[in-house]
Amino acid sequence: MKKGNKLSEFLLEKKIITEAALEGALKLLKEKGGRLSHILVEMGIISEKELVALLSENLEIPPVALSRLEIDPAMSKILSREIAFHYEIVPISKIGSVVTIAMADPLNLFALDEIKSLTGLDVRPTIATERDIDEALRKLYGESAQ
Repeated sequence: MKKGNKLSEFLLEKKIITEAALEGALKLLKEKGGRLSHILVEMGIISEKELVALLSENLEIPPVALSRLEIDPAMSKILSREIAFHYEIVPISKIGSVVTIAMADPLNLFALDEIKSLTGLDVRPTIATERDIDEALRKLYGESAQ
């Protein structure tokens, strides 16, 4: 993720992180790869639950506790395994022409647009922790992305 990324801008604007902390996180991100949110949690700047609560409240996207949901196995037919793991998105329900998904990064508009394009459905995002999403993906699709 680049410095111009929506998550970094959002966290700076809300004064959750400082420019110096962001620079450190971006340096670590460049070395290790992965996602900025994961690096910030790993560095102890913010917890996963705090990040979910903050994004949920400020973006008006409902949070979801995936560990408490029983997801219909048929939901795995909505998104391919590769797309679900690539974007870390769990399809959790489909009602009419609307699919509800859980994602750790609701600021990833590219992912939302691609899901809409691939499924032909309107996409209603919810937000969940990366840990919950990883567990739900393994349960819905099997152990790994490969």
